[in-house]
Amino acid sequence: MRPSAILYVCLLAGMAQGQEVKDTSFVAPNGERVQRLEIVVPATVRECWELVSSAEGWKSWMSPNVEMELKTGGKFHSNYRLGAKVGDPGTIYNTVLAYVPLQMLTLKIGLTDVFPKEAREAGTLFAVLTMEAAGEKRTRLSETMVGWKEGPGWDWTYDFFLKGNKFTFEEMYRRVVHGPVDWTAKQQQKK
Repeated sequence: MRPSAILYVCLLAGMAQGQEVKDTSFVAPNGERVQRLEIVVPATVRECWELVSSAEGWKSWMSPNVEMELKTGGKFHSNYRLGAKVGDPGTIYNTVLAYVPLQMLTLKIGLTDVFPKEAREAGTLFAVLTMEAAGEKRTRLSETMVGWKEGPGWDWTYDFFLKGNKFTFEEMYRRVVHGPVDWTAKQQQKK
C-alpha cells in the first residue's frame, strides 16, 4: 500500500472513531440501571449548546417539529414524523427540569402510547445531557437516563432509548460535520 493510501485509511479511521457512540451504561449501587451514551463531536461547547438549547437548534438536525422553552418547567415538545406538527399523534411531551448554560440540560421524559403502559404511567424517566470541552473545537457529549424499572415492558423501553439515543448522537454528529438538514428535500424524497 502506498504511503498516501495508508494516510487516507488512517484519516478515515480517525474520522470514524470521532463519531463512535460509546455505551457506558452501568448498574448503580442501589441496583437501578443507568443508561449512558457518549460521543465526541468536532464542535465547540457553545456550538453544541446552540444545537440543544432551542427549538431552532433542534430543528436544524433532529426534527422539523419542535417547540422548546429553555427554562425550569419549560416545554420541550417534538414530533419526528415528516409533515406532522407538534400536537399531532406521535408528539413527544418532555419537560425541561433544569439547565446550566453550556454545561447541562435535564429533561423529564414523556412517553407516547407506543410505549408499554407500565413505563408510560410510571413517569420516572429522566435524561441528563452534559457537555464538556474535549480538546480544541471538540466536545464530549454524554446523555444519562435514569428511572428505569424492571420487567419486559421496561426492557423494551430501555432498548428503544438505547437505539434511539445512539441515533440522536449520530445525527448530531452529521449536523456538525455536514450542516443543517433540509427537511423540505427529505419530505420530497419520502413521496
